[in-house]
Amino acid sequence: MLLELSIKDPDLKKELPPMVLQLLIENAVKHNAVSSETPLHIAVKSNEGWLQVTNNKNEKRNKEPSTGTGLSNIINRYKIQTDKPVIINETEKSFP
Repeated sequence: MLLELSIKDPDLKKELPPMVLQLLIENAVKHNAVSSETPLHIAVKSNEGWLQVTNNKNEKRNKEPSTGTGLSNIINRYKIQTDKPVIINETEKSFP
Protein backbone atom coordinates (compact mmCIF):
# COMPACT_ATOMS: atom_id res chain seq x y z
CA MET A 1 0.00 0.00 0.00
CA LEU A 2 1.22 3.47 -0.87
CA LEU A 3 -0.05 6.50 1.03
CA GLU A 4 0.65 9.86 -0.60
CA LEU A 5 0.17 13.01 1.48
CA SER A 6 0.22 16.37 -0.26
CA ILE A 7 -1.44 18.93 2.00
CA LYS A 8 -0.63 22.63 1.76
CA ASP A 9 0.52 24.36 4.96
CA PRO A 10 -2.62 26.53 5.41
CA ASP A 11 -4.81 23.43 5.10
CA LEU A 12 -2.90 21.64 7.86
CA LYS A 13 -4.51 24.01 10.35
CA LYS A 14 -8.06 23.11 9.31
CA GLU A 15 -10.10 20.67 11.35
CA LEU A 16 -11.82 17.48 10.24
CA PRO A 17 -14.57 15.58 11.95
CA PRO A 18 -13.07 12.87 14.20
CA MET A 19 -11.90 9.65 12.56
CA VAL A 20 -12.77 10.70 8.98
CA LEU A 21 -9.37 9.92 7.48
CA GLN A 22 -9.19 6.58 9.26
CA LEU A 23 -12.65 5.62 8.00
CA LEU A 24 -11.75 6.51 4.42
CA ILE A 25 -8.53 4.50 4.51
CA GLU A 26 -10.26 1.53 6.16
CA ASN A 27 -12.95 1.71 3.48
CA ALA A 28 -10.33 1.60 0.71
CA VAL A 29 -8.62 -1.43 2.27
CA LYS A 30 -11.93 -3.21 2.90
CA HIS A 31 -13.19 -2.95 -0.67
CA ASN A 32 -9.98 -3.53 -2.67
CA ALA A 33 -7.65 -6.43 -3.28
CA VAL A 34 -4.16 -5.47 -2.19
CA SER A 35 -1.02 -7.31 -3.27
CA SER A 36 2.44 -6.59 -4.61
CA GLU A 37 1.02 -7.03 -8.12
CA THR A 38 -1.96 -4.76 -7.45
CA PRO A 39 -0.90 -2.23 -4.81
CA LEU A 40 -3.43 0.10 -3.24
CA HIS A 41 -2.56 3.75 -3.77
CA ILE A 42 -4.29 6.22 -1.45
CA ALA A 43 -3.74 9.94 -1.98
CA VAL A 44 -4.70 12.67 0.51
CA LYS A 45 -4.32 16.11 -1.07
CA SER A 46 -5.29 19.75 -0.74
CA ASN A 47 -7.44 20.83 -3.64
CA GLU A 48 -8.53 24.50 -3.67
CA GLY A 49 -9.45 24.56 0.01
CA TRP A 50 -10.92 21.06 0.00
CA LEU A 51 -9.37 17.84 1.26
CA GLN A 52 -9.39 15.25 -1.50
CA VAL A 53 -8.95 11.57 -0.68
CA THR A 54 -8.73 9.12 -3.57
CA ASN A 55 -7.69 5.54 -4.13
CA ASN A 56 -7.30 3.30 -7.13
CA LYS A 57 -9.91 0.58 -7.52
CA ASN A 58 -9.01 -3.09 -7.64
CA GLU A 59 -12.16 -4.66 -6.31
CA LYS A 60 -11.95 -7.97 -4.50
CA ARG A 61 -13.23 -11.00 -6.38
CA ASN A 62 -15.17 -12.26 -3.37
CA LYS A 63 -16.21 -8.89 -2.10
CA GLU A 64 -18.44 -8.30 0.88
CA PRO A 65 -21.66 -6.46 0.11
CA SER A 66 -21.35 -2.78 0.96
CA THR A 67 -23.82 -1.33 3.42
CA GLY A 68 -22.69 2.25 2.74
CA THR A 69 -22.41 2.80 6.49
CA GLY A 70 -18.86 4.16 6.35
CA LEU A 71 -19.64 6.89 3.83
CA SER A 72 -22.95 7.64 5.50
CA ASN A 73 -21.15 8.19 8.82
CA ILE A 74 -18.65 10.54 7.18
CA ILE A 75 -21.40 12.55 5.48
CA ASN A 76 -23.31 12.86 8.76
CA ARG A 77 -20.19 13.98 10.65
CA TYR A 78 -19.59 16.70 8.07
CA LYS A 79 -23.21 17.90 8.34
CA ILE A 80 -22.68 18.48 12.05
CA GLN A 81 -19.44 20.43 11.60
CA THR A 82 -19.89 22.34 8.33
CA ASP A 83 -22.32 23.30 5.61
CA LYS A 84 -19.91 22.09 2.90
CA PRO A 85 -21.04 18.90 1.19
CA VAL A 86 -19.08 15.68 0.87
CA ILE A 87 -18.47 15.18 -2.84
CA ILE A 88 -18.02 11.65 -4.17
CA ASN A 89 -16.83 11.33 -7.77
CA GLU A 90 -16.34 7.62 -8.33
CA THR A 91 -14.92 6.52 -11.67
CA GLU A 92 -14.22 3.13 -13.17
CA LYS A 93 -10.60 3.33 -11.98
CA SER A 94 -10.75 5.41 -8.79
CA PHE A 95 -12.83 6.14 -5.73
CA PRO A 96 -14.12 8.75 -5.14
